Amino acid sequence: MTENKNRNKKRTGAIKKFFFLCVVFTFFALPFVSAFGVTTPYWDTKPLVLAPGGTSDLVLELQNMVGGEDILLRASVVEGAEFVTLLDTTLDYLVPFGTKDVKVPLRISLPESFSEGAHRVSIAFREIPPEEGKMVQMSGGVRAIIPLLVQKPVMEAGSEAVSPREAKPFPTPVIMALLAVTLLLALALAFVIGYRFALQRR
Repeated sequence: MTENKNRNKKRTGAIKKFFFLCVVFTFFALPFVSAFGVTTPYWDTKPLVLAPGGTSDLVLELQNMVGGEDILLRASVVEGAEFVTLLDTTLDYLVPFGTKDVKVPLRISLPESFSEGAHRVSIAFREIPPEEGKMVQMSGGVRAIIPLLVQKPVMEAGSEAVSPREAKPFPTPVIMALLAVTLLLALALAFVIGYRFALQRR
């Protein structure tokens, strides 16, 4: 009976230690999951629709809601550089902690010969850490993906071409909440696996 009690104590201690490690992991992991981000007014099910030769101005928004520090991000066009222009004179954006509306304006101008079909625009934002001496190193980053559907305007009988409706901004807080829930579910699954492993060692 004494041996069973010792086994139960060891098992309880192992479970507590595992749970503590899960909590510590969550505490350190969440800032890396959502330290900063970017929102776009278009996504997979709501692409930007343009005709060949069309032009559209839009605004991305940078946010920095976790981490407690201001960050400096540098923007660059990764996909679509031949028809995408970042409109600000400087492409380094200071995003103070607690803000979620630092605006990044850009313009998409398609040539008349642009092929119809599905395309996409990708804008990268890389974090620039504080300078160490004279060397500037690039750190973590995030991308804004803008789906682009190129097609001729839809014509209705007796009317002019119908332009696509403006899409509403994607609810980024919902994405962040889903990421947090997914992480918690993963931790819960790991806890169950650890508990079963402890039982098997009896």
